[in-house]
Amino acid sequence: MELRNSFKDSAERSEWKIIKHYSSVCPFVLDDLGAEKTSEFALQSLYIIIDNRYSGMYPTIITSNLSVDEIADKVGDRIASRIAGMCKVIELKGKDRRIAR
Repeated sequence: MELRNSFKDSAERSEWKIIKHYSSVCPFVLDDLGAEKTSEFALQSLYIIIDNRYSGMYPTIITSNLSVDEIADKVGDRIASRIAGMCKVIELKGKDRRIAR
């Protein structure tokens, strides 16, 4: 949303400044990857951020309900490959505690 808002005339930061910030801020937490609707713009922006973080070896935490293979299907092999190369995959099993039963 922040990137989309950067195209408004009243925006305080440019698209590049926002991407640059998220490419190097420490730590960076990307929550629920794969839950969002993808667009070419979103995938391109995500790739730039992930690639910069991968190259810079910046601490990154990514959560998702998807496996690495499912992430590849959703956001592409290039992004999934970098995520797999820079993150330790920890699988949590059990029931969803957010759903009242």
